Amino acid sequence: MGKTTEMRSEFLARWVVRVLRGGALVFVLFYIMAFIIASLKRMSYPYELEWIEGGFLLVMQRVLGGKPIYTPPSLDYIPFIYPPLYYYLTAALARVVGVKFLALRLVSFTSALLTLLLIMHWVYREGRSAFAALSAAGFFAGSYRLSGTWFDVGRVDSLFLFLLMAGMYLLTTTTSVTGGILAGICLFLAAMTKQTALSILLPVLAYLFIRGVWQREKRIWATELTFALLLVLSVLWLSWRTKGWFWYYTVTIPGGFPVFPHALWRFWKDDVFPYVSLAFVTTLLFLWLTWARARWNTLAWYGIFFASVFLNTWLVRSHRGSYLNDLMPFHAMLALGLGLWVAQISRQWGRGDVWKEGPIALIVFLQLLALFYNPTLIVPDARHVAAGDQVVAKLAHFEGDILVPFHPYLAVRAGKRPHMHIAAAYDVLRSDPDRWGQRLREETRNALREQRFTAVVLDQPLFWLMDATTEGLLKVYYEGPLPLIRHPDAFRPMTGLRLRPGRLYIKKEHPR
Repeated sequence: MGKTTEMRSEFLARWVVRVLRGGALVFVLFYIMAFIIASLKRMSYPYELEWIEGGFLLVMQRVLGGKPIYTPPSLDYIPFIYPPLYYYLTAALARVVGVKFLALRLVSFTSALLTLLLIMHWVYREGRSAFAALSAAGFFAGSYRLSGTWFDVGRVDSLFLFLLMAGMYLLTTTTSVTGGILAGICLFLAAMTKQTALSILLPVLAYLFIRGVWQREKRIWATELTFALLLVLSVLWLSWRTKGWFWYYTVTIPGGFPVFPHALWRFWKDDVFPYVSLAFVTTLLFLWLTWARARWNTLAWYGIFFASVFLNTWLVRSHRGSYLNDLMPFHAMLALGLGLWVAQISRQWGRGDVWKEGPIALIVFLQLLALFYNPTLIVPDARHVAAGDQVVAKLAHFEGDILVPFHPYLAVRAGKRPHMHIAAAYDVLRSDPDRWGQRLREETRNALREQRFTAVVLDQPLFWLMDATTEGLLKVYYEGPLPLIRHPDAFRPMTGLRLRPGRLYIKKEHPR
């Protein structure tokens, strides 16, 4: 009787494990397919998925037109704070697919997809567990919504993340000098896409330097020398070529961003506990198990990498202006940690023990369940396209220049000259308010006094270049605000600040 009861209990336990593992794999398939299908549907959307995306489109057009990326800030154009690789790569693709958002998004989508495949391969190579590899891939795909559905947005983040992860993978797996050189090239390219790579890599490269001295590994020296040489030469050349403006935008401006200590808790409250706490704990457990097994090189390598990504993300999320896209490296790290933990604990406990496989399957299932979202809500529909077409048609009716600081690409769509993007202006204002910030304000005021623009289109009553004086000039020389879009929700971006061009100001014939 006792043996029969035991057999029934084991049968029930095996059935529960199969259901949990099957449910987890359903989530994996759902998240991967949701990311791919939603991205493909969003790819051809002719307007911004995110409110700064149009600014990147204009920078890409500058590259295609042979114009410099880094110039003094002015009302006509202000560079963004990123290095140039993404602009050059998307401009090269635009020569094939056309000068449109497709070129930007295709680079981002492909990079995110390659990162997903790389994480899956990485975990499988380390742990030889298909379930662990799929769990890691499913978690990363499921983080699409948590990172602001940023994987396919025409911004630098997905390319930066892929290059960073590719470099770290090569450092983890390669034993040859050639592999070390390739790792150095990937890490250099990541830094030339987004400066965040440097703050993440500094502890990693310091550890590699010590290890290279101690163990005299040629591949490590190949990585260090390749990365350092390419970075130093590129920064020197770009700074010289741009007369110092490359350094100003990519180093000086970001270095002046303030940190808000109260936001340090927000990272835990909003970004960790509600959605990824299980993955966070399993990542720590993977490091603890590695320590328990005295795998010191593995512990040092993954421990430093994971800690560097975590601390960098925590710090970046405490800056004003930080958005969910800054979580992408953190999510990739957690996907890797979750997968490596599943593989390690399964191997340590031995496969086939239903009473030990059950908790593993339950944790993976619950973590993937916490990421659930409705993918239909992130795809723009025909209503958004129609509203965008109407805005462009209205702007095209005005003669002369118009100022659309939140979405200058719309002016180009309407056949007008582009002007600076307000997000780039905001970076200058908050980091360098007394010098170039004040000059931008004065230039804006003079343009309003001279009625340089036939119309001004704003997303909100005040924009960041405005103070009481500038707002007063707008009211004196322009009539408005007049509504530009009637529908309360149409033509809002799918992610980021949900700003839309809703306030129209028209030049007065006889200002008082």
